Amino acid sequence: MTHIIVPKIESVTIRQEGDRVVVVSNGKAVLDLPWNAALEVAAGIRAKAKLAEEQAHLDALAYDSAVMLRAGLPFVMSNRPDVLAVAKREAAWGDLRRYMPDRGIRSQEKFGTPKLTKHPPRRLTDG
Repeated sequence: MTHIIVPKIESVTIRQEGDRVVVVSNGKAVLDLPWNAALEVAAGIRAKAKLAEEQAHLDALAYDSAVMLRAGLPFVMSNRPDVLAVAKREAAWGDLRRYMPDRGIRSQEKFGTPKLTKHPPRRLTDG
C-alpha cells in the first residue's frame, strides 16, 4: 500500500500538465500520475471519504433511521447492522415513543369491507 505523507500542509494545488495530473503541496510535487491512474485514485478517495463521512455521522444516521422506523417507512438511512440495531432500539424504547406515539386504529376510523351494489346494465338506444 502506498502512503503519501506530508508533514504539514500549507497549501495543496492540483495541476494538469499534458496528459498527467500533478499534486503540489507546499511548492513540491508529491504526486505525479497519468490521467487514468488519477481517475482511479480520485474514485478511491471519494469512496473512502463517503465511508469516513458515514462514520463521522453515525449518531445522526441512527437517530434519523429511528425516526423513519417509528414513522413506519420501509427503509433506513444506513445498511450497517450496528447502526440498524441502535435505530431499532431508539425507535422501540427511546424518547421517540413519547414524541411519535403508535396510534393504531382510532375509534372514529372505519374499517372493514365496503359493500358493492350491482345495477342492471344500461340499455343502448339506437340513435
